[in-house]
Formats: sequence, C-alpha cells, structure tokens
Amino acid sequence: MMPGYVGDRPAFAPRPGYRHYEVESRNGGWCVVMNGCRTRPLPCRRAAMRLARTLQAQADCLNHKPEARQ
Repeated sequence: MMPGYVGDRPAFAPRPGYRHYEVESRNGGWCVVMNGCRTRPLPCRRAAMRLARTLQAQADCLNHKPEARQ
C-alpha cells in the first residue's frame, strides 16, 4: 500500500461530534474501539468495558446529550 492512499478498507467518516465506543477481541486481549479505531489490547474484558463506558459517558456529556446526565 502506498502512503496517502486508502487500502481495501471502506472509507469511514463519522458524524461531527459523534463518538461511539465498543469493546472487541484482539490479539489475545480486548480493545476499546472508537468509530473503527482500536486501542492497544487490554488483558481483561471487564477493564475494557469499564473504559469504554467511561469514555462514552464523557463523550456524551461533552456533546450535551441529556441521556448522559442521569
């Protein structure tokens, strides 16, 4: 793959101001995924889920979503 060119992955453009965090299995561990971008693996799924929930709540508060203020 040449620098500056997109490979065989589909182009992804998240909505402005929108972030969605998920957890998925990766390299013998678990990672947090934000809009398709992965973090380095965490050894415990529970820790990855806690991190994803925390990051999602912070992102929702920054975007002034009323459901985040519970």
